[in-house]
Amino acid sequence: MHKASASYQLRRALLRIHRRLGWSGVGGLALLALALPYGLNMLLRPVDVAPEVTSSIAPAVAAAPSPSEGLALPTMSDAPLVLNRIRRSAEAQGLGWPRAEYRQQAATDEVPASVEVHCALKGSYPQIRVFLTEVLLDSPSTAIRNLSVTRATSESAEVEAKLVFVTYFREGQP
Repeated sequence: MHKASASYQLRRALLRIHRRLGWSGVGGLALLALALPYGLNMLLRPVDVAPEVTSSIAPAVAAAPSPSEGLALPTMSDAPLVLNRIRRSAEAQGLGWPRAEYRQQAATDEVPASVEVHCALKGSYPQIRVFLTEVLLDSPSTAIRNLSVTRATSESAEVEAKLVFVTYFREGQP
């Protein structure tokens, strides 16, 4: 028995694969082989945060009080001003603010006084993202409790965001 050459063995193996898979299967395997290095590169590459995002967030993070300093909450008498600023921020981003429901909660021993806002916003994903970033950086006593984003069709750029956020206040006068 004679030894077959390497090229002959490779050709026979390729013909067997072609017989079992057909041209579409061979093409699919070739695409997978070509995509493998790209996919591995994407998995192993470190994730870079966009410089414009880090530059806009860094000053606010540096200015944020440490937990030991505590958070200076606005007074309950400032609630209309704080909530108006949030609404104007949404309108400045071009977001529709068709409705909102406000619920005021009195302070307890464990939780300060708060105003819970249920609202629906209409706009694009980037507009909503910028709005949320502005609200959280501008009003550190505000927390997002619930966020649900939907869009009518996959081609539509406009989305509807149902948002519930809470702004905490201290009781009393300034």
